[in-house]
Amino acid sequence: MNAHLLETLKHNFDIEMDESSLLNLLIAIIDLSPSIIFVKDDEGRYLIVNQEFEKYFCLRQSDIVGKTDFDIMSKDDAQDCVDSDQPAKSFIGDIHSAIELKETEGGDIQSYLSVNKRVITTALGNLLIGIVAEVKI
Repeated sequence: MNAHLLETLKHNFDIEMDESSLLNLLIAIIDLSPSIIFVKDDEGRYLIVNQEFEKYFCLRQSDIVGKTDFDIMSKDDAQDCVDSDQPAKSFIGDIHSAIELKETEGGDIQSYLSVNKRVITTALGNLLIGIVAEVKI
């Protein structure tokens, strides 16, 4: 857990918080976000997804965690996701941003997806963090 964040809370706000409480706080913040948030491991398995991710894919967290893109979506969509992970994986620590279009079956633009990804190195290995904000038209 981030010792710096714990120390900042203690010093600046006189808040005592253990790592478990901080983790619960961060999970609550992630779940309240209107953006789709996820974390994948080196093998592309989802470790964390928020409630917006569940809503977007119409799946429960228990049906997502531990699975790859190919387990939860069509082959073409999964390959697009894997391909879009590569720039972030190529430059660990840098934020990779992209705008993607979501189209209706008729080809009309339905919404834009602002996609931000970053790979960080942790004790668990390299983890890919993704945040996707949908802007509907």
